Amino acid sequence: MAVSLSHLLSQRRYTRIPDVVIVSFCLFLLFVAHTVRTTWFPPPPPAIPPPSEKIPRALVLPKTRWENVQWAYRLQPEWIPFVYSINEEPGFALRLPINRGREAMAYLTFIIDNYDTLPEIIAFVHGAHYQWHNDGVGSWTTAHLKNLYISTVERKGYVNLRCNPDPGCPISVEPFRPTEEDIKNCDVRANFPDIYMQLFNVTREEVPNRIAAVCCAQFAVSRNRIRQRPRSDYIRMRDWALTAEFNSQAIGWLFEMIWHIIFQNDAVL
Repeated sequence: MAVSLSHLLSQRRYTRIPDVVIVSFCLFLLFVAHTVRTTWFPPPPPAIPPPSEKIPRALVLPKTRWENVQWAYRLQPEWIPFVYSINEEPGFALRLPINRGREAMAYLTFIIDNYDTLPEIIAFVHGAHYQWHNDGVGSWTTAHLKNLYISTVERKGYVNLRCNPDPGCPISVEPFRPTEEDIKNCDVRANFPDIYMQLFNVTREEVPNRIAAVCCAQFAVSRNRIRQRPRSDYIRMRDWALTAEFNSQAIGWLFEMIWHIIFQNDAVL
């Protein structure tokens, strides 16, 4: 049976329609993603934070490209944000030497860079406003900062922003009792005593048998408490994080276990 040329062209045209639809839909999604990012996640005005010694309270937080930290800027003037952009985004002046150790790299870098001019109180938090481990007054970090008793931070020196002691207590880590799996996988837990000795420049006998503290690496610290350690201590700790043969997750986890000890608290709170 003969088939007309116009019929063939019509069939070819119709088979190409799905391709056109798919491409158009993808372009639409890209447009929506760009619009959402620029509208919902606008960067702050390109500016360097003010000199740290001239502010009473600082908010230190790292952020990824997809984290919206506008909530932190809305806390001004009570809290002045120092935002470390992991992806070196325009509008964020603060940088990290390298992206390793999760939030620990930003926390230590801020202390090292501002040691001589530290604000009176510093809150170290994560970039995302909503955190599953925020409790007591809700899951939004803003609520915790607004309900934080500054006098308690001044008196105690170090205060974890989480109220519930679980996870973390009664025991977080037993440095001298790694599991067989930890040893087999050369996990950071299997090397905890040696790492602890290096970080704190102590002997093996000074490594605690048990460590316990509330998770999850969000806390407030006073200037005086930070300065109970010399700046060289924080440099040594960051140098370890920069060169350790563990992945970023493991390094961040280890610091999460010992922040309270770094700031001169007992190993078991």
